Amino acid sequence: FVPWLIYQTPAFALLAFPIAAVFAVLLAFGRLARENELLAAAAGGISLARAVRPVLVFGIVIAISGFAIAEWVAPRANELVAKTWWQGINGNSLSRAAGKVIPIGDRVLFFERTDGEYIVDVRLEVWSEHTMTVFFGEKARFQGNRLELIGYKSFIINLDEFPARVGDPDWFLRAIPFSQVPLRSNAKTTFILKDTADRVVSRTADSGFEDSRRLSELWDEYSKTGERETGAQLAFKTAQPLASFVILLFGIPIAARGARS
Repeated sequence: FVPWLIYQTPAFALLAFPIAAVFAVLLAFGRLARENELLAAAAGGISLARAVRPVLVFGIVIAISGFAIAEWVAPRANELVAKTWWQGINGNSLSRAAGKVIPIGDRVLFFERTDGEYIVDVRLEVWSEHTMTVFFGEKARFQGNRLELIGYKSFIINLDEFPARVGDPDWFLRAIPFSQVPLRSNAKTTFILKDTADRVVSRTADSGFEDSRRLSELWDEYSKTGERETGAQLAFKTAQPLASFVILLFGIPIAARGARS
């Protein structure tokens, strides 16, 4: 329970930064206004713009920190939130993704169940234009973003050759040009995937937690696909760090209004 709460700290920090920034400005400048310190500073030749310069720098630092958290810290923390939650419930977080078709970049993964650290009865589809390579494995395991397939066989299917052509006896050889069934039953092969096991869980386990994609990943996906959901997530995650600076700009004149009048 305690690690699960700790992993949520980056997401909560992004939500708390704007409120913390505006409270800091209101308290500091409100006190200066009540004590007539801003009026005294103005009498000494220090303008309000010069007085708020450190606050503006503080706001920029907070905004940059928010972008850094959203890009590098929060995505990994959100993955661990989903993993810790389902691992505590099921003992194996990947079991929540069993029986689901999982797109991973240009590949599609499916498995029936889990057995300890392994996923069992695995199917991996790799597409290249209209040609699909299908790998079947007795089991597999994730090692970072690598998937080690054990007891595998593979088939290549060229969909451009379907349907069959009358009078062309070789169409089947062109449609399914190659298959590989290793002689050893425990033969292994390794694939480098776009996502790790934790990312697969956070995306497919119906966790209901924060999105685990980085800002750069959201930007790439939205540029390529234009999906409305991806664009909304990109806008939301961009607005969170910027909100700290924007709200801070509103807080300065509100807090200093008494002294200026």
